[in-house]
Amino acid sequence: MMADSLSSSLTSRIPLEVFNEIFSYLPRDALLALRALDRRLGAIATAHAFRHVHLGAQEDKDEHELLINVARSENLRHLVREVTCDTWVGSNFRYDANDSYPLPSEFLNALPYLRFFRNLSSLNVVFTQFCGHTFLDPYTSVEETTDFRYRVLDTVFRSVAGTWSSEQQANIDQTLQLRDFEPTYDQIAPGVSDAEIARRLPLKTLTISNLGDYNDERLTNSDYFKAVLESKELVDLKLQITTQADDAAPENELYLCDKYDLFAALPSTWLSPTVAGNLTTMSLYCREHWGWNPKMDFRAVRPGMGVDSGFPSLRVLALGKYVFSHEWQVDWIASLGCQNGRGGLEKLYLDNCPIMYYAHHLKPLDESTTVVGKDRNGDDIVVSNEGYHRRDVLARRPATQRGSGTTHGKREFPLQWHTVLSQWNESMTSLRVFKMGCGALTSPSVNVGHFLLNHGDMGRGHCTVHRQAFRYFDCLTPPPDDTPYEDIDDDKYASGVGLSQDRNRILQYAYFGGSDTCLVDRNRPRDRIPERENTDSVDELALEALYTTVKARRMRG
Repeated sequence: MMADSLSSSLTSRIPLEVFNEIFSYLPRDALLALRALDRRLGAIATAHAFRHVHLGAQEDKDEHELLINVARSENLRHLVREVTCDTWVGSNFRYDANDSYPLPSEFLNALPYLRFFRNLSSLNVVFTQFCGHTFLDPYTSVEETTDFRYRVLDTVFRSVAGTWSSEQQANIDQTLQLRDFEPTYDQIAPGVSDAEIARRLPLKTLTISNLGDYNDERLTNSDYFKAVLESKELVDLKLQITTQADDAAPENELYLCDKYDLFAALPSTWLSPTVAGNLTTMSLYCREHWGWNPKMDFRAVRPGMGVDSGFPSLRVLALGKYVFSHEWQVDWIASLGCQNGRGGLEKLYLDNCPIMYYAHHLKPLDESTTVVGKDRNGDDIVVSNEGYHRRDVLARRPATQRGSGTTHGKREFPLQWHTVLSQWNESMTSLRVFKMGCGALTSPSVNVGHFLLNHGDMGRGHCTVHRQAFRYFDCLTPPPDDTPYEDIDDDKYASGVGLSQDRNRILQYAYFGGSDTCLVDRNRPRDRIPERENTDSVDELALEALYTTVKARRMRG
């Protein structure tokens, strides 16, 4: 009785908006306990407790039961605004070690319950960093196979699009090679009509962590995939692409050609013209450096529409491990957001993005041109491929010739940071935030949003935090690496950890070694030309000038 009186007294004197703000920072356990307070505070606590639901695949966690129970509850499912689907099976299993993989049947069977969250606006799909094709190496076991990843994304996209059915799911499962999978197809919830679940969910934000580096046309050619991505409601897309690895012979990774096909297909799949036209926020990261190799030609994204080309509505862009090598890339970024109502791109984050200055490359480099579309007059839009690897050369290079001096050439790239930053300082007149740095490799052990990945869990393997930087690039800069753990205020990082702006992680230059990926090389010793001597100080001045400009713009409001 005394507790009820105290609660009633508090709610009568303190606006409910204050409690709503306070409760938004509390962990789920505390929110569930607060549901026992009076009706008004209990309602606020309940709304926050079930705003974000986590579906994990960890053994012995039974997280699928929570999601299913919430989906079946008429009182709770309408509260869910965000869902995270995480395929990690737990620290008791070691990935990439040819262990017997415990395929998470209950996780897969729970995915269709997403369709009952009719107010869902944010969806996060989290895969592990290891991907590949088992048939390429009979002695290697790939846990999350192409069929497994397809099964997850197919079910997710069908559920969001409102086209999932038990009959279709059963037919699809018969075509897949999922060892030891025990399917069930009775995913139902009371109080939801067939007409209701046949409507597309109002998804605004989609994030996929460790998307496989191959274009699975079973997914990307489907109507339900296009219906979800091309929805006008979807304005925030964050993708982090993982790549196939060859730990025994890393030099062979250059010749794993699936990634080249994926990046070539992005402008017509994940970044199709309709998608690119709708997005206001985009984050695109990759496990390895990309842009030059694997080549990503952003000029092929929504071409030929004048000021509506590219990403006309974009306000926020984050790129991770993207390599600059050509002048057109500088102009392309400056052209973004022309129709966003703000005059251009407002926020730009470059996470571990170097400039390529030197390449020891396979011969010959590309000298061709490509027609990427037609302009409004019907004339071809032709772009140059000069200075990039040729896809056919990478594909046909016999193993006996790899690394041979007769098959390699050398190339210098003239682009420098001070010229890039100076151009943006003049041309990007709407830019209000610019950050260059690196997604934190170490950070406080925070459980972002109460349900997301525990950054301190080493069972996931290395670079756990960096794997999530594509989502939290705009969060608070992490403390210096040498900060004692006891001096770190975890509450400051409750929303995530942003980019470290340590001097060694900005204004980077890189070279391509010929048989491996790009390597960051701040000193640029290879074949240094006189024109590049002592450019560090000039780069730093240009960066400081850009920082000063965007800060002044923010201060003016």
